[in-house]
Amino acid sequence: MRGLWSIDVRILPVYFNDRRIALEKYPLLTRLYDKNSLPLEDFIEALRELETRGVFFEEPIIISSFRDLAKLKEKLNGGIDALIINIPLTDVFLRVLSTVNKPIIVFGEDTWRIISYLRDILGIEHVISPFNIGIDDVGDAFNKTVRYLRCLKVLTQGRILYIGRFEPHLIYNAVYDISYIKSRLGVDVIVRSVKDYINTLSSIEVEDARGILDSWSNKVNYSGFEEEALLQARIYLALRKMLREFDCQGVTIVSYELPSPRYIPTLAASMLIEDGIAINVYGDIPQLISMMILMSLSRKPAIPGRLLECRELDNRGLVIDEGYLTFTSDIIPPSLTKYGMIEVYDYHNMGEGVSVYGEVKEDVVTLVGLRGDLNLIQVISGKVTWTKRTINARTTLALETYTEAEDIAMCLRASGYVLTIGDYIEDVNSIASLLKVRSVTY
Repeated sequence: MRGLWSIDVRILPVYFNDRRIALEKYPLLTRLYDKNSLPLEDFIEALRELETRGVFFEEPIIISSFRDLAKLKEKLNGGIDALIINIPLTDVFLRVLSTVNKPIIVFGEDTWRIISYLRDILGIEHVISPFNIGIDDVGDAFNKTVRYLRCLKVLTQGRILYIGRFEPHLIYNAVYDISYIKSRLGVDVIVRSVKDYINTLSSIEVEDARGILDSWSNKVNYSGFEEEALLQARIYLALRKMLREFDCQGVTIVSYELPSPRYIPTLAASMLIEDGIAINVYGDIPQLISMMILMSLSRKPAIPGRLLECRELDNRGLVIDEGYLTFTSDIIPPSLTKYGMIEVYDYHNMGEGVSVYGEVKEDVVTLVGLRGDLNLIQVISGKVTWTKRTINARTTLALETYTEAEDIAMCLRASGYVLTIGDYIEDVNSIASLLKVRSVTY
């Protein structure tokens, strides 16, 4: 089990009909070098620095005849995530690429003609090229490309753990068909029962959980809720155990099937997200996939929640300002809060279980929601204006948006949305395009 942002990306340079430039480790990339703008050593060092962030370049392979294609096939079976190719290429070798089931990074002369040929004529789905740029932009462009590759890898090789009855319930328009989800976005779904979850929880030693709870002391204030917080630490360890067992990067639980609200992972989920694990407690697979996309692109925690126009009263009788969108959640990762700290409260004022509260940073945010049929993704840009503890003790964020809140509220199509700090609108739209999912931005 690895966090979404700790997944490595392995890139194989493939050189067609050019032995000379394959003598160095980064020969094609150095062709972007401009002697008058940046010392060559600095340029190479900037590329090598990517390896400290989980990007690895394999030894190049040279294709000079069809006999060399066997070497390429062998390499591709060895855990390669993408190819990076030099162009221009002959039509013969371009057609060879149509048999390669890997993302292809393209750059060189006449880049966009080649991309169009690969996508439109040969039908290759994942073709990426940010390299229609000058030398000063190479680092940012390649980092963006790597984010896309990491996100594609998370989806095409990712696995979701679903705990509960696998059937439609509260998720509007959702498709509960494992084969459809796999064919549409590449994600595998592993279904386990609530009984499996409870049995795993029963196997967790209290002393192990106490050690975890102690390690959270600088991020979580659980004063007055020590017993419930200890149970959440056991839940945290139980879910990690199940995630490891099934090699999953995300988990969703149908919380209303649990025997008690005490078993709903709220604090546990907040801390799992800090580890890079996508999680929600609604049995909402589209939201979980949205979370995997946003977290792998941003390499930041994200908050799963519900989005609505702000026209309600909070549980203390205060009128919430109109004109904002509100985003509510029982799950708040500490690192997205102003002070890096969350507090534990009674779950929905029910006298058992816990919710968490944290004042989220007042900053630019990106929200993403995937429609139930996986064919539409909505991307919303906004800014956190305030955070309050509101309806049923949930954490509520007021979001100032560029599009009128009322207009957005009328167009919401996903049952659940996810939020992180930063502007990732372009990244999400690019991934949607690669996945052939229609995207709408607000």
